[in-house]
Amino acid sequence: MVIITEKTLKKLVKEFLITIGLLSIATVIGMLLIYIGFTESNVTMVYLLCVLLISIFTNGYIWSVAGSLVSVVLMNFFLTEPRFTLHTYDTGYPLTCVIMLAASMLTGTLASKLKKHVRMSEQAAYREKTLQLRLIF
Repeated sequence: MVIITEKTLKKLVKEFLITIGLLSIATVIGMLLIYIGFTESNVTMVYLLCVLLISIFTNGYIWSVAGSLVSVVLMNFFLTEPRFTLHTYDTGYPLTCVIMLAASMLTGTLASKLKKHVRMSEQAAYREKTLQLRLIF
């Protein structure tokens, strides 16, 4: 049986809101870019940046993986022709989706691993400093 504390629930809600907020911002920026006349490849870069930011501002892999999956769906629904459907006219678009998904999952996972490595290095440095202080006194 899993017990969710109030602190854990607040953390989950905060990370969910960060993820939804960043994906919403990326979608609005993507719509503006398409309106101005940029290509879908430029919008793909916006979503990749979004997934990277999600992995930086949240903890764990789940949010970056969820952001990757949702970003592909959002881009397909809002920004590819025909808009507001999950269909596409371009026969190469499924490959674009797969590459975008793989790239965003990779960047998100690497950022999460980097954050974990930094945390472990900080803990090791703290332990080493504490040990040196014990030896002095």
